[in-house]
Amino acid sequence: MVRLDVTPRVNLALKVTNWCNLNCAHCCERSHANEPFNLMPIDKIERYICEFKDMGIPVWDYVTFTGGETMAPYYIGHHKYIPTVADICAKNNMSACFKTNALWGNKLILSGSILKSLADIAHKHDRQISLDISIDEYHDNMNAAANVVNQIMNSQYLSAAFPVSFVGLNTPASQYKYQEFANILRQRGIYVDQMDSDGSIIMSKGNNLNVMFYEIGTLSRLGRAADNELTQHIPNGYTDCLMITNDDQVILNHKHKTTVANKTIGQVYNELIQKKR
Repeated sequence: MVRLDVTPRVNLALKVTNWCNLNCAHCCERSHANEPFNLMPIDKIERYICEFKDMGIPVWDYVTFTGGETMAPYYIGHHKYIPTVADICAKNNMSACFKTNALWGNKLILSGSILKSLADIAHKHDRQISLDISIDEYHDNMNAAANVVNQIMNSQYLSAAFPVSFVGLNTPASQYKYQEFANILRQRGIYVDQMDSDGSIIMSKGNNLNVMFYEIGTLSRLGRAADNELTQHIPNGYTDCLMITNDDQVILNHKHKTTVANKTIGQVYNELIQKKR
């Protein structure tokens, strides 16, 4: 997501699983369909969120859920998992941001159920729930992603609940893929305005409006990206990203690592900051 506030803040990312139904060449997590689901327990998610927001330093008011594929619980019948973690965020005055390949959009009944359950939480707590959809040269997901966006744009209830972002790579092939995706949206009757200087794009269909963002990233030196010699590095920004994996590893800015053990999130962050220095 594009954020206009330039105050240095810490971002919390929770990696809920390493399972994914894609096997992308650039994946820094080596995620694929043969990985076990091993979902992060709900009680740990609640603990991490509560400790994060009470660290006493500036933090973003949202939690990023990543993987693997964050919607993995739906593929194994755990339909309450994602709504529960979104509800935990909202109750702690945090918004939830789910990074996804959106392949679940190919199953229209399932995607309708996912979107409706999350929208109910967003409206109940008056907090939007963000979807970050990967659209780049390594993903074969454009029609599924377009199905998701189309369902959102067909409903005022859904479009009010979900700001949609698209995450790509800083490569000509990924830029071309994004333009192709925008054309697919237009073919479905969605008006897509040109990108503004801040990365925001206006989508509209009928009376429904949405503001989406296209965020351009680079490749990590981790995982299959390195195996395939895709070695653009993630630049250091003004925001520290604290990622906690589903096996209790904590990684600061894709580099400095430790374990949660019996420490609070604040204690873990301070420990990693010392390594960073």
